[in-house]
Amino acid sequence: METQLTAARLRRMLRYNPHTGLFKWRRALGSVKVGTIAGRIDSQGHKQISIDNRRYMASHLAFLYMRGELPPKGMFVDHRDTDPANDAWGNLRLATPWQNQCNRRRQRNNTTGFKGVSRRFVGKYVASISVLGKQMYLGTFKDPLLAFYAYRSAARRHHGQFARTE
Repeated sequence: METQLTAARLRRMLRYNPHTGLFKWRRALGSVKVGTIAGRIDSQGHKQISIDNRRYMASHLAFLYMRGELPPKGMFVDHRDTDPANDAWGNLRLATPWQNQCNRRRQRNNTTGFKGVSRRFVGKYVASISVLGKQMYLGTFKDPLLAFYAYRSAARRHHGQFARTE
């Protein structure tokens, strides 16, 4: 039977620096020396730390270390700056799956240079936003910057503190 990692056990094994977001080993384990930075970066850019042959996301361990419990099921740990390796406490917040999606950067294949703006016709730019899984049309504009302003306004209104406009 697998036992749940407790905050007390985590604190005995690792030291967390809330300013840097780094975890360091407090105990020597095999070839790992005391004071060594714990974890590795996975293919998605998140830091993972193995404890008792189980991998944990460092952001989740930060919640356990600071609040005494892992994030609730169904909730995400959102990185405010969108850097998944930055586990500084001030950069982390709980988010619903939808809120976590709101905080995404502009997609790489975006050809207009502005989040929420696409080119539909020659000389015409369309602004749209997704709100709780539904696409909302915000208007057609001749200037991509005006389309972006429409998106930014809607993002702030609908996404609140999770709005990311870059």
